[in-house]
Amino acid sequence: MEVRSMVANLTVETRAGTMAYRQAGAGDPVVLIHGIPTNSGLWRNIMAVLAEDFAVYAPDMIGYGASDKPKDQDLSVAAQADYLADFMDAVGIEAAHLVGHDIGGGVVQIFTVRNPDRARKLVLIDSIAYDSWPEPGIARLKEPVWDEIMQRLDIAKGFRKGLEQGMVHTEKITDDLVNQYADPFRDLEGRLAYLRAARALDNRDTLDIADKIEAIDKPVLILWGENDIFQKVEYGQRLANALADARLVVIEEAGHFLPEDQPEVVAQHIREFLQSE
Repeated sequence: MEVRSMVANLTVETRAGTMAYRQAGAGDPVVLIHGIPTNSGLWRNIMAVLAEDFAVYAPDMIGYGASDKPKDQDLSVAAQADYLADFMDAVGIEAAHLVGHDIGGGVVQIFTVRNPDRARKLVLIDSIAYDSWPEPGIARLKEPVWDEIMQRLDIAKGFRKGLEQGMVHTEKITDDLVNQYADPFRDLEGRLAYLRAARALDNRDTLDIADKIEAIDKPVLILWGENDIFQKVEYGQRLANALADARLVVIEEAGHFLPEDQPEVVAQHIREFLQSE
């Protein structure tokens, strides 16, 4: 279910640099935030459905995809929440429904705590929360030895392995899918940019708001892949218990990369949730 002809690939200037984004549809705005190591391509199938009813925006976070990868910019999840606000300012969105996967879910949580009037409904998909992250494969990249390893690493091979571990329907992992995520990081400068992005991840960003998310009064849908080995479903339940108006839906036959594993199911859940009263 890919309606790529509907999607415009655009860029906008923010204080952190140029942000690339995909845009489709018209109506109430919905902003989709990817995680690591993905980019806005994660949402390609979801956008095709949501764009029938909404104005859908999917930015590449600073340091990811086709957006700028500055050497001196803060790439923490907390900083990305500020860049999301900048992005919304730049494209003229005052308030939006927000959807976040993986660290993108952390961005959505922090953004909403900081900017409650700019968030409408929230969807958190296999999201980081509390001390659930970074997962070991990302955390180890902080070790100095990776400066040397990155000089010669086949990053596409590593990303393929991550997708295989993070999906149930591994038959969907084509070369094109791997390249969609690996290409922005494939050359040496890209690999070093990925290292900077990974090293910026610190769970203090979500721990710092742990006592504040209870004040979020927005309707929240939490979607989780039953077979997620990177973000345990117990964290989804913990979020659902902490948030005032949240519902957890666990999706069978799906892992961490839920929008890749079960895009039709995810899109339908989001659409129904956003359209509900």
